[in-house]
Amino acid sequence: MPPSRIRPALLTPAQRLQFTAFPDLTEHLIARYYTLTDEELTWVLDRRRDANRLGFAVQLTVLKHLGRGLDVGEIPPEAVLACLGEQLNIDPAKFDVYARRDATRREHFGELCDQLGYRALSVDLNRALRAWLIPMAVATPQPFALMSALLDELRRRKILVPRISVLERIVTQARTQAEQAVHHLLGEIVAGHEDALDALLQVPQDHAMAPYTRLKQWPSQAKPSNFLKLIERLHFVRQFPVNDGRLAALPESRLSGLAAEGKRLSAASLAEYAPAKRRAVIFARLVDVAQTLTDDLLDMHDRLMLTYLRESERASMQEYQASGQALVERLQTFEQVCAALVHARTEHLDPYQAVERVLPWGQLVASVNDHDAAQHLRQLDPLQHLARSFQRVIRTPVERFAKSFNPSGCENEQSGFRTWSWQSGEVPDCQRNKRNPYQNVCRPSAGGAGVPGDAVRDAAPAGHRRAENDVQGREANASRRGPTAICAAQMGRLRDGRPEDQPPVLRTVRPGRAAPDAPSRRHLGGWQSEVP
Repeated sequence: MPPSRIRPALLTPAQRLQFTAFPDLTEHLIARYYTLTDEELTWVLDRRRDANRLGFAVQLTVLKHLGRGLDVGEIPPEAVLACLGEQLNIDPAKFDVYARRDATRREHFGELCDQLGYRALSVDLNRALRAWLIPMAVATPQPFALMSALLDELRRRKILVPRISVLERIVTQARTQAEQAVHHLLGEIVAGHEDALDALLQVPQDHAMAPYTRLKQWPSQAKPSNFLKLIERLHFVRQFPVNDGRLAALPESRLSGLAAEGKRLSAASLAEYAPAKRRAVIFARLVDVAQTLTDDLLDMHDRLMLTYLRESERASMQEYQASGQALVERLQTFEQVCAALVHARTEHLDPYQAVERVLPWGQLVASVNDHDAAQHLRQLDPLQHLARSFQRVIRTPVERFAKSFNPSGCENEQSGFRTWSWQSGEVPDCQRNKRNPYQNVCRPSAGGAGVPGDAVRDAAPAGHRRAENDVQGREANASRRGPTAICAAQMGRLRDGRPEDQPPVLRTVRPGRAAPDAPSRRHLGGWQSEVP
């Protein structure tokens, strides 16, 4: 017959001593609990002997302070005896005589309970206290905190504090019922996914480890291939209801504790759990993995865009070193031509002759028709290099990244974010500008960061398009706002079919329209739109 399993102690010996012994008495505690009122002084003086008066006063004050009586042979601190002896003008040493009379002590304690309204712990009171403690045990399963709260509630309800073993039993039962309530709620959320959760712990024939174990490992280096792997993992985790609204009913500490337990245990260890607890731990771990993957995806997206932006800046600098001098000389020539035209208009001269004095007409025509020089000029813009890198390397990961958070264009219940489509080119009715129905908008979050979305698309017909006088300046501002704004600018350019040499039209946003569920500034690379 196997030996019985010994239940581990709920509290350590030091913690038990804190709840059973007299606390450290300060002047404030002595003045609050061990100072007799006029009515209490009358009760004390009704006793016949000095020892009984002092002992009755000690039991009265201890009952008000600790909610219990003195145990057999228990001696209160000297500070208590000195304080009460001074008030009654009785020698504190006479308490030894009172402590030896157990019958008198019990009789006095019964009278005090009747006078002050204290009652012993019954079955009904035990059940009521356990029900009161369960919500707190859901929020925090820490035994010390629950024991402290239970003692305070006993004193508030004027219930005599029982033995420490009884209190530990109440706390243990409350913790067990709280855990069962959490498992029941999570079981309702994952209803229909039980087999899929259990399958995560099983090792497939063509793999060396269980899917649950593989979920703990994902690449962190910022590469397009790793970016796609993170998206695939996020899609896999979102097959489960990790963003169910009922999860808000659980304290974050409870979910975090279950997730930490699931992260610590192996698949084989979890398989030994009871079904309800096993699925609750696995699901809490999936919720944590979904949140972590979302953060890692957004951070990797920013790092990818910053990497390609730096490469584009280096390519632009190399282009300037190779052809910058020729471009500067060409610009100086055009400046002289323009100055000659201005002078000719001012002096009423022939403009063609004024131009030919600076540059022969044939050379001017050849310079204007020199497409290679124009191409070199465009290559000085880092965004031109970034657009080619985007089209060649990272367009597919970024498109899948955008669809991961909002495949439909309106509020996405699965992802938990309020984003807008910047893939399909269609503007949701809920986010269409009311004054100009063809102007797409994106709303900034409460912290100031916006979601680029359709803000980079010029969807208006020609008759409704707004004039953009400083497009190049806006694009330069986008490079300073962060990688997400640059990505958005290139997405708009490539999706609208504009050639690479034609700058995109960057839509702007009027501030003050907050989107409470939008990603944070850190996740959007600090992008901030401005009023034109």
